[in-house]
Amino acid sequence: MALIFLDRTACAICQQTLKEGERISGFPAFTNNIKDPLYLFSDNGVHEQCFEHHSLKDEVDGLLTKFFDAAKSRRCFVDGQIIDKMGDAIQVGFITSDTSEELYNYNFIYINRKNLQSWVGRDHFVMLLRNFEEEGKYVGFGSFNSIDHLLQQIAQPVV
Repeated sequence: MALIFLDRTACAICQQTLKEGERISGFPAFTNNIKDPLYLFSDNGVHEQCFEHHSLKDEVDGLLTKFFDAAKSRRCFVDGQIIDKMGDAIQVGFITSDTSEELYNYNFIYINRKNLQSWVGRDHFVMLLRNFEEEGKYVGFGSFNSIDHLLQQIAQPVV
């Protein structure tokens, strides 16, 4: 969740300082892709009034619902079973807000590592991720590249 320092942190929307007594919302860090329009909200605070009037409000609300629902259920995308051991889980997280991208359907899925070899669509998913990055649709904030990290977890053969 966003760290908000009252009288120091700026609203991600209007850039005015968030002050004590104001109605403020903070968002979890759900993406580090600076090219995605929803990056504006990731790990940031906003005035609730600014958010209420923002054109992406409904999209962000829907995204956050999926984000929290996926974390609660931890169902494997491959077999539909609950992943009991978090060490077995690969969390895909948020990839894109662009509903025309096939990768949109993979936002916030969980995959049990034990199912990687039996996952029929794994190679296709890997190809989609690589193409997404090669086409310049992903640019990470800082040195961490979540697409590369995900590819390392998924693309390697399972032993």
